Amino acid sequence: MLRTFLLSFRLRNTYRANGFIYSIRSLPLIHKILPSRLYASRGLKKLANAIGILAEIFTALFGKLIYFLILLFLVQKMSTDPSSALLHMLFFTTMIGGLLNTSIFEPSRDRYYGIILLHMKASEYVISNFFYTLLKTMVGMGLFALLLGQAMQLTCMQCLLIPLYIAEVKLTVTLFELKKFSRDHRIQASNLNNFIRSASALVLLAAALLPPYFGWTIPTYSMAAASAILIPFSIYAIFYILRFPSYAMICRKMLTPENLMMTDASSMEKIQQTSLQKSIKLDSKETSSKKGYAYFNDLFVKRHRKLLLNSAERIAVILLLVLAAAIISTLFFADVRYHLNQMMLTSLPYMVFIMYLINRGETVTQAMFMNCDHSMLTYRFYRQPKAVLTLFRYRLISLIKINLIPASVLAIGLPVLLWISGGTEQAGNYIVLFISILLMAVFFSVHYLVLYYLLQPYNIELESKGTMYTVIKSLTWLVCYFAISQKVSTLFFGILLSVFCVLYILLACILVYRYAPRTFKLR
Repeated sequence: MLRTFLLSFRLRNTYRANGFIYSIRSLPLIHKILPSRLYASRGLKKLANAIGILAEIFTALFGKLIYFLILLFLVQKMSTDPSSALLHMLFFTTMIGGLLNTSIFEPSRDRYYGIILLHMKASEYVISNFFYTLLKTMVGMGLFALLLGQAMQLTCMQCLLIPLYIAEVKLTVTLFELKKFSRDHRIQASNLNNFIRSASALVLLAAALLPPYFGWTIPTYSMAAASAILIPFSIYAIFYILRFPSYAMICRKMLTPENLMMTDASSMEKIQQTSLQKSIKLDSKETSSKKGYAYFNDLFVKRHRKLLLNSAERIAVILLLVLAAAIISTLFFADVRYHLNQMMLTSLPYMVFIMYLINRGETVTQAMFMNCDHSMLTYRFYRQPKAVLTLFRYRLISLIKINLIPASVLAIGLPVLLWISGGTEQAGNYIVLFISILLMAVFFSVHYLVLYYLLQPYNIELESKGTMYTVIKSLTWLVCYFAISQKVSTLFFGILLSVFCVLYILLACILVYRYAPRTFKLR
């Protein structure tokens, strides 16, 4: 079994190494310098393998560190008893992890290569990697529990109990999953696509966060009691996992082209693609009075109304209800009125992150490619400069209209809330709030559509292969997230933000009209 694990580890590293080389060659101008024969370079492969090993260590530690830091942040904000609140949250979030992250059923490319193509023994491959992942989780969680838990007044015994409880939950859930498979021979490739699991996870999340917010937590000995109860189940689970006879059958059902998309795409991307395809409204009566590419775009929007317009309208309704609740609160509670007024005058940067979350730009461009462009780009006429730029213009107008639906609620509601909560002596604050929100909606519409046309990140198999696209998208998130903590005058920040948005929109559109006819193509 050790030999199988080492082979699987080398296989996974080789796959990552090739992916690393591909990412490097995907960068602008770099692909012209670095030839395709780099895939056979021993030196670069060794470097990539070293990076793969470092990445393995990094993922084992970094994710756990972020997890703990988020919990510590919530504990400090929500509770006066940090040790009880931290154990309470860990108790329930561990259950969520057990429900949604059953690694023994995780489809992956390296498993497909090793078990299906190279005919490695399925039981040894799955078991060795499952226990390796479990050990990696225990080490990472145990390390940060000891380093950070004691700062939150946890005892050493409580810190050591955390990774044990996590392992017991994962073993117990895996036991029930294997028992279930033995009964019905059915497998769920992604737990996120299971309604019962997703609903249970939401209930557990509420149980983890709401009680500490209101000052109540489960007894501190609850995790110890649960760990004691789970010991016999965990021991039985270990023996059952080691002796389970149907791993080959599980792998045949799990490692299918449908689950893997025969690509580098994850099962989550498959779910997303299926969701996008199901969102199409195939109605022969659905038509448009427009002509040419305007007709083509209008028909696309109408057939994707459920995905594009309906979701934007639902977001607008939710925002309207939140604003209505805030306005009602200001009428009855003086403290709320004061705090909301101060927030309106200093927290416009926070709205940058809100607008980032509610914009539909990335979802729309994904739908454009998966349900339209990946087929149409195979035709020469569709790649002609006039066709590319004409369709870009119509799509940009449609995307702006979609993003303006929820943005209009905020653009009108926030100045009204500012006025009702006490107002301001500077009338410019009302104008800046209104204009900056609308400009942010236009900005995000332009931003994602321009990235799509200039960096077109997908290939014909619907894989996301754009390294620069991923980097810029991540930087966008970081900038918007960083804005949350900034406290700046609404008038000052709003003017700067509005100027930036206008300049960015103009520059981005110029770049599209100059380069999109060459960059908008299949990879």
